[in-house]
Amino acid sequence: MAPRRLVQLALCCGLCSVVQAVEDCSPGAFKYPDVFGAEFVSLNAAPVRNWKINGTTPEGALIPSSGLSFCNVTLLYHHPGQNDNTNVQVWLPLQDWNERFVGVGGGGFAAGKLNGENLAATLNLGYAASVTDAGHDSQTWSRAPWVLNSQGNYNFPLLYNFATLSIHDMTLIGKAITQQYYGRAPKYSYFNGCSTGGRQGVASAQRYPEDYDGILAGAPAISLPDLTVSTYWPQSVMDRLGYYPSKCELDAINRLSVEACDALDGVTDGFIADPDACDFDPQTVVGRTVDCGGGASTIKISAQTASIVRAIREGPTGADGKPLWVGTAHGTPFTGALALANTRCDDAAMVANCTGVPFPMAVDWLKNFTRRDPAYDVRAMTLVDLEENYRLSRAQLGPVIAADDPDLSRFRSLNRKLLTWHGLADECITMRGSRLYYDRVLGVDGNASDYFRHFEAPGVNHCGAAAGAYYPLRALEQLTRWVEGGIAPDVLVGYRLPNATRIAADPEASRPVCRYPMVLKYNGGDAKSYGSFACGERGEKGAGAQGGKRRRDEL
Repeated sequence: MAPRRLVQLALCCGLCSVVQAVEDCSPGAFKYPDVFGAEFVSLNAAPVRNWKINGTTPEGALIPSSGLSFCNVTLLYHHPGQNDNTNVQVWLPLQDWNERFVGVGGGGFAAGKLNGENLAATLNLGYAASVTDAGHDSQTWSRAPWVLNSQGNYNFPLLYNFATLSIHDMTLIGKAITQQYYGRAPKYSYFNGCSTGGRQGVASAQRYPEDYDGILAGAPAISLPDLTVSTYWPQSVMDRLGYYPSKCELDAINRLSVEACDALDGVTDGFIADPDACDFDPQTVVGRTVDCGGGASTIKISAQTASIVRAIREGPTGADGKPLWVGTAHGTPFTGALALANTRCDDAAMVANCTGVPFPMAVDWLKNFTRRDPAYDVRAMTLVDLEENYRLSRAQLGPVIAADDPDLSRFRSLNRKLLTWHGLADECITMRGSRLYYDRVLGVDGNASDYFRHFEAPGVNHCGAAAGAYYPLRALEQLTRWVEGGIAPDVLVGYRLPNATRIAADPEASRPVCRYPMVLKYNGGDAKSYGSFACGERGEKGAGAQGGKRRRDEL
């Protein structure tokens, strides 16, 4: 394949000439990149104009209704002998490229979604962007039958691709294609992902620190072997008790916990700013009558439900009562599309005859990744079985996919920057996992905040939901200022959902998102104003040392 062409244009004045790059978006304008161990099968390229998508994420909602125009380069490659045909897409702005490249992460068991919203949202901000499917279905995030070749046998090439290699390959490919198209290499390269994408970013910092100048990792699925087994814990508690509360009861008890601890930061706004300061005991609301609405009769919170809630909050334990991993924060929903304690009730009022509805990723992980047996009965697990599944998950998969190495010395030596954030009401990946990892990194390097900072967003669910919460919509911009301008963020700016995209129309609908271990404090004044809040030490009442007055610098 021939490289892209340059056309010499002579100015009419005859005094000088300009070499202008003509961005040719055809297959003949590109050549295969040089990627160690990879063999390319095909390359397709074509311009796309006015491409449209109905955005569902805060970033996706910024995509204009008129659509996007870009050069779409799609490559297919494999590692010979591995049977791992992998697709990589590189989307290149047709105009107004900001001279930066961003690798885009995936979600769930999807390493990245081809033609996906996250890819489009990144392109919309002016970046050249790339995504990979890691050699398996990119559209199905909740199931992973591809991890087994047969019962008892891992498909190791696809497992390794999903763990780390596919993102590294995608990065090399994306940068090379970007350079070929524009005639110059990106000035800076970044990674941006949430959930699985967050894990991919943290893993890149650990294993391929040379790949990115800056990494933004939201709600990272660090310590995946522990985390994913733990996502079955709420169902395991109910299975062993033989009792499944209704959605109404679970939602009510979470709402009561928020009401009990909402005002600890100085203002009542529907969120818990410091879950560690909340001492809500679910046993104190046993017998409380709640109205389920929708024509359902009122019900009373049961002692069984209170016990289940307490066990979920405290986290998984073994048969001896010792913790197996971390728990969840007060204010974290028990039910919802990505929640872990969902139940289904078959009576008309939806409050009785209930059964558990496990998180699908948890079931797939236990069956296919941990036991390597699609017929394994997760509902029959005892506490002894659960302990064994933790052991198997860690032993078999930890070295490959955990992404929890606290030694970031190579990353530091290359002057790279890592920014992580987590919603304090994340119903899918507990925020305590991110804290645990950050604390471990600080244990290895007490000066890690020079290159790694972690932030926590009150009320924010998994990767951005929760109406009324303040989501760090511009975190990537703040990361670029840190990398390129040396401005290390003390706070992120959180924008109120679901109207986070209406920044110009409602510029005061924002709050500081504090750097851990600082917590949000209300200092008085208009609760809708950014300047009424600051980040302070735990236990400190109001008048925090950082946050509110920095707003104009952070925007």
